[in-house]
Amino acid sequence: MDTWMVTLRLLHIIFGVLLVGNIFFLTLILEPRLRKLGAGIQNPVMAALGPIMTPIQMASYVVVFGTGIVMTLDMRGVYWRTLGTFLDRGWGWAMLAGILAMIAAGIVGFGLVTPAAIKLGKLASSLKGPPSPDQARQMGQLAERISNLSRVNVVLGIVILATMAAARFV
Repeated sequence: MDTWMVTLRLLHIIFGVLLVGNIFFLTLILEPRLRKLGAGIQNPVMAALGPIMTPIQMASYVVVFGTGIVMTLDMRGVYWRTLGTFLDRGWGWAMLAGILAMIAAGIVGFGLVTPAAIKLGKLASSLKGPPSPDQARQMGQLAERISNLSRVNVVLGIVILATMAAARFV
């Protein structure tokens, strides 16, 4: 294995651990604990994390997706010769499943979760005291939407990890 491929794999693994690890930690550990502590604690903590976590997740996503595509293309001649033969082996199907799950996770995370989190943050920061019943309802709905979509990304993260781990063995 050459230095190029080692570098790509290291970047892919390091940023993949950061990306999926953050999703798992935030969704399965931090958010449920903060929810139990109440909106008075949950909202400021999540509002403080959002401005740093979103760019970290976006940069990690770009690195993981980019290195994954480059490595897949670099494996041409090893696992596949032409696009017509890409799906002739289990490896190609595993790569395709992982790529599609990664695209879906990006859509869910950056296309659905991030806008909902921004809307929730703006609503929370606009409060001049306790929220009105309507504001509390809106905030609760947004928080629930974010939580549910984040769980979807946990499942997609598991699919991504499973397909990538199994790819060389199928």
